[in-house]
Amino acid sequence: MQLGKKVVGFLVDHARLTGCYKVILDCSEDNRAFYEKCGFKKKEIQMVKYFI
Repeated sequence: MQLGKKVVGFLVDHARLTGCYKVILDCSEDNRAFYEKCGFKKKEIQMVKYFI
């Protein structure tokens, strides 16, 4: 298993073991395939407004 998948897997397992009922993450469209391979699914959309 690759390092990135190991890190995500550890964090997801830790969340589950500490009583979390879900894990939410923000990622760019470029990283979507990686997180889908880790078991995440696209859900809804995110909106943001920056104050520069």
